[in-house]
Amino acid sequence: MTLIAGGAGTPVNPLVEALNAIFDIYADAEFDYDEPVFVKNAFLDHLSRAVSGVRVAVGIPPSPSLIYSTGYL
Repeated sequence: MTLIAGGAGTPVNPLVEALNAIFDIYADAEFDYDEPVFVKNAFLDHLSRAVSGVRVAVGIPPSPSLIYSTGYL
């Protein structure tokens, strides 16, 4: 999560790979580890706080209104 929290200060390729891994692992919420790891460690909160920095790192201007209007990260 530290790599993702670095946002704009993180090289793009490792940042995107880390996000991709998190999405692959936790996207379906079908495994026993989802609750104790993703939920109890507040991954969603960490990811939500990192959105602006990630957008800047990959070259997309930060847009908080997009996050709140769609309900998606």
